[in-house]
Amino acid sequence: MRVRALLRDLPLKLLALALAVGLWLIVAREPVVERHLEVPLGIQNVPAGFELVEVPDAVAVRVRGASSNVSGLGPGDVMAILDLTGEHPGPRRFFDMLSAGRLQVPFGVEVTRVVPPTVAIALERTGSPRAVPIVPAIEGEPADGFVVATISTVPPRVEVVGPERRLARLAEALTEPISVAGASQRVRATVAVAIEDPLLRLVGSRSAEVTVDIRPGPVVPPTGERP
Repeated sequence: MRVRALLRDLPLKLLALALAVGLWLIVAREPVVERHLEVPLGIQNVPAGFELVEVPDAVAVRVRGASSNVSGLGPGDVMAILDLTGEHPGPRRFFDMLSAGRLQVPFGVEVTRVVPPTVAIALERTGSPRAVPIVPAIEGEPADGFVVATISTVPPRVEVVGPERRLARLAEALTEPISVAGASQRVRATVAVAIEDPLLRLVGSRSAEVTVDIRPGPVVPPTGERP
């Protein structure tokens, strides 16, 4: 029975063996080359209720292998991945990038070097949403004889989420610039709202309607002249 099983589909098995040997002979005759790659760092399984506050964007990886294997590497063929399952918050957590499973390369390609070899990542608790005032960015000066009287926004505040310590330091949200240069009447514009800290995020609307009232005001004489 065993012999019969071995002989089953024997021509196909011999063909597969011949192809594998031929491929090996072709690859064995190729020159071995090395290549430097910038590989984005992927993060998996961030614990619920926590935020990444420090993480490098990429690592430099040097790989070696047969010329056809290495020269043909494209985006996504080499991956650097950290699995944060079971990690805890702290100022810094260190990960050895050469540990098994953190660098994934195609068959026939070998990693010879990683820079940095150890990656530092910091986790922080996610803070409760916080409402901060929207502060419009006003540019320019109204027409001669006019001044900015009042500035209002709808909505006046916006909710922000993110790492709790960064939320505690946040004072305001800003808008894109609104020009009142040469204006002699009310200026109204719908503008984008943003937070300068890239680790904080807006909740809900990302725009606001800003109204700038322009009214007649005192004329300021040029420097050196009496009013």
